[in-house]
Amino acid sequence: MAHFTLGGTLSYARQLEPSPGSADRQRPTTALSHFGVLAGWLGLVMEIVSGTILRLADDASVQHVGDGAVVLLARSGQLYTCNGTTEAFLDKIDGARSLDQIIGLLCEEFEVDKDTLDEDMAALAADLVSEGILAAPTT
Repeated sequence: MAHFTLGGTLSYARQLEPSPGSADRQRPTTALSHFGVLAGWLGLVMEIVSGTILRLADDASVQHVGDGAVVLLARSGQLYTCNGTTEAFLDKIDGARSLDQIIGLLCEEFEVDKDTLDEDMAALAADLVSEGILAAPTT
């Protein structure tokens, strides 16, 4: 079981198993904890929806290490560890793709129900925004 820890307090767990008949694809088998899809940002509540364009915060950098990745926030020096699923999610965030487009790419990479992935990734994106890893979405 791999994990992604936010600020040492929130943890997401997802067990990955190979998809039948494919050595290259993996299937998430445990849903992320659902914290809702609302994130607080400077006292405002922002909803992460399918059309929301996602981008890393200006001071966030992602480095790939071993079976996952680490995220460094330069302004605070905070370091976050990521599992392979979160690493795949962050890899697809480019400032041009919407949450729905990112989910489409993840559906190609992981064998998972799209509805489940919609909920999980919206909740993850909201938490990443609230932690300052992702920039606040613009409307």
